[in-house]
Formats: sequence, C-alpha cells, structure tokens
Amino acid sequence: MMKTKKLTVAQATIEFLNNQYVERDGKTNKFFGGCFGIFGHGNVAGLGQALQEHPEFTYYQTRNEQAMVHTAAAYAKMKNRLSTFACISCTLAFISCSVATAMARRSSARAWATRLSASA
Repeated sequence: MMKTKKLTVAQATIEFLNNQYVERDGKTNKFFGGCFGIFGHGNVAGLGQALQEHPEFTYYQTRNEQAMVHTAAAYAKMKNRLSTFACISCTLAFISCSVATAMARRSSARAWATRLSASA
C-alpha cells in the first residue's frame, strides 16, 4: 500500500513535471529538460521553494515570456520533439496572452517561410 504524501500545489506541480517521460523506438527520455521562469508575486512563494527542493529540475531565469516560449519550442525541435522546457510566470493571464502571441508569430513566420521557398 502506498503511503500518502502531503505536498503543496507547487511541490506537486514540479514533482509531476519532473516525472514525465516520453518513449520512442523503445528508448525512454525525460520530457522536461527544466523550466524557464520569471519570478513575481505568485512564483516566489510556492514554486521557488518547490524548485529549490528539486535541484535536478533545472530553473533558468528569463526576462521575457515570449522568449521563453520561442526557446522552449526551439529546444523541442532540436530534440526531435522528445523534450522541451516548462515556462512559468507570475501572471497566468499575461503568460497565456504572451504564449498565444508567440505561437501566432511562429505560425505566421512558418507560413511566410513556406511561401518564400515555394516561390523560389
């Protein structure tokens, strides 16, 4: 029988992310290489402590939400979609907007690049 383990939401989140794996062709890979983040009101209290308790889940401090998303997407592409980075921010609404904007820019850049290569 498993013993109950009491965790805060932040501790459970980091532990969950740290225990995600992807399997392809019989090989298992850790899904998250770590996380990017901007510490503010919400992140300082909970996630900071949870990240400190899991030093194997590397944290990289950033300054811009869209840059986090672009870097995580580039890392995932480089790793053949077998690994990526989690992105955390202090304001959920702001990060959601920034993520949506970053993804829209990626899509439009990809479409533009496709048009250029098709016309060449």
